[in-house]
Amino acid sequence: MTNNMENAAKAIAHLVEMGVAFDRKGKKLAMTLEAAHSHPRVLHSADTTGRAIIDTLVIEAQERPNI
Repeated sequence: MTNNMENAAKAIAHLVEMGVAFDRKGKKLAMTLEAAHSHPRVLHSADTTGRAIIDTLVIEAQERPNI
């Protein structure tokens, strides 16, 4: 479980570095509580999180000649 959490944190940090504009509360990422979760652990980018991530990844891929 800890390894998954560490990997998730690294993946989120990488997405932020690439430009995904996740919602924030002040300077911190705005983690939300959803469904039956016991702790806030969901990130959003307005109401289009999937699109924000995919659009960012497409731009990154287009900028890399080896892809």
